[in-house]
Amino acid sequence: MKSFTAFCTAMVYEDEGLDVRIKDLWKAYEGWWDTVGVVAFPKEKKMSLPDFTEALHAQFGAPQNGLTYRGWALAPLGTQPNKPQWRKS
Repeated sequence: MKSFTAFCTAMVYEDEGLDVRIKDLWKAYEGWWDTVGVVAFPKEKKMSLPDFTEALHAQFGAPQNGLTYRGWALAPLGTQPNKPQWRKS
């Protein structure tokens, strides 16, 4: 989905010293969708939590302890991350 890639480009960045939990990514996605995604991607529907989690796993692999992605962080909505790098290393 283009909206998933756009969310990650706008909101997720790589930072070796930080971690991000799946539930925090989901909350950020919901907020992003409601303010940006629904307007920017009118032909797409908001992802369900299972679809979102599957897309995360496909992009990042399995999270540490099943809940946390190490080395990634969230940017506050409306800002650009310092180091946007949405690609699997």
